[in-house]
Amino acid sequence: NELEIALSGIGQSKILATPMHMCMIASAIANNGVMMEPYLLKKVVSHGGTERNIEGPREYRKVLDSNIIKPIYDAMLGVVKNGTGKRAAVSGMKIAGKTGSAEGMVNGSEATHAWFVGFSANKSRPYALCIMVEGGGGGGSVAAPLASKIFAYLNARYK
Repeated sequence: NELEIALSGIGQSKILATPMHMCMIASAIANNGVMMEPYLLKKVVSHGGTERNIEGPREYRKVLDSNIIKPIYDAMLGVVKNGTGKRAAVSGMKIAGKTGSAEGMVNGSEATHAWFVGFSANKSRPYALCIMVEGGGGGGSVAAPLASKIFAYLNARYK
């Protein structure tokens, strides 16, 4: 109904999304509307040291039109540069993101879950992530600093 549609715009409806799905959406925004198929392993090495077959990145499908991506992309850059996601910033990286606070339950009590979803806008480090801390509170104060730590690690480790 119209109320559920309106509430979904601020993350307060009955519509649910997983952190993996939100990460895939962020990566599609970073990738000109193309959603990539997720994979969790970089490589598999046998006990004897032999590397096993690992597939590289694969396109899942085009999910967003190019003409609507730029405003979303720019808004997500603004969230980290000047908005609620400032604590996700990393020196030497261009980070885009969106914070959130979602109402939910933890151990039978009402709680606010802290969210941050975003990506590195650096072509040499094409990473997307989503962090959700159950009962953590605000996304900008709890999840964004965790994103900063992960992006800083990736920046230092994979140049």
